[in-house]
Amino acid sequence: MQRYDIIKHLIRQYDFKSYLEIGVLGRETLNQIDVPIKHGVDPNGQGDFTMTSDEFFLKHCSQNYDIIFIDGLHLKEQVKKDIENALTHLNNNGIIIVHDCLPSCEEEQFREGISGRPWTGDVWKTFAELVLFSDDLDCCVVDTDHGCGIIKRSDKNFPSVRGNLEIPVRFNWSYFQHNRNALLNVITIEEFLHGHS
Repeated sequence: MQRYDIIKHLIRQYDFKSYLEIGVLGRETLNQIDVPIKHGVDPNGQGDFTMTSDEFFLKHCSQNYDIIFIDGLHLKEQVKKDIENALTHLNNNGIIIVHDCLPSCEEEQFREGISGRPWTGDVWKTFAELVLFSDDLDCCVVDTDHGCGIIKRSDKNFPSVRGNLEIPVRFNWSYFQHNRNALLNVITIEEFLHGHS
């Protein structure tokens, strides 16, 4: 199951009508999505808005969306800003999807990608902080396609996993390896398809 399969499943499940994509390199995901309102943002000229996500949210985002897919710059601080901005432009009951939450080896999560190899960057660190510290958000990661994080607002407080984890001052690769599933609330494709989301 690929990221666009997850997005399309959620669009069907919730009858979503509007979609925003941050980072549309190659338009592989954007071209798969069929909704009445669809916008892509990318500074490299492949989206509807040729600019950074910061500029888009600050000056050009004039509506809210049902589903927002974040696959832009894979650095924790930028992903954090993109999620915060997405939350302010998300419709009630909307969903945010964050790509590249599950690096498969240490090199994938380096802050600079290695040419010709998969690069998730340190997106996982931002998502882990959401799982651990955002009690008003329901967050999980589907274990497919480099990890597809799902974020939904909730009016109920979800039980935190932080009581079961000794949280370090700073996340590192060893900590990720030993605590991956609990740290990111990882679910299987089957769990996703059968109603966890």
